[in-house]
Amino acid sequence: MSSRQAELLNAFIADKHHLMKKSGGSACNTVIAAANFGARTFFSGKVAADDDGEHFVGDLADSGVVFIRLLLRRASLESVLLW
Repeated sequence: MSSRQAELLNAFIADKHHLMKKSGGSACNTVIAAANFGARTFFSGKVAADDDGEHFVGDLADSGVVFIRLLLRRASLESVLLW
């Protein structure tokens, strides 16, 4: 995060705005929308093994998207299969 981004974020928080972290992206949004309409969905991709990756997978699970996690040998990434 740049110093300007940090400055703007801190100013926003100081004004007592509520921040909500949400996942997104074209494929993620499409899979979640399809799941919300009752479709059986499939998604395949890689997710970082960090807090953001856990959040991303959690958002998909909360939306009813089923997933299987396959651990890679490299500790920094996980392969995720969603349907």
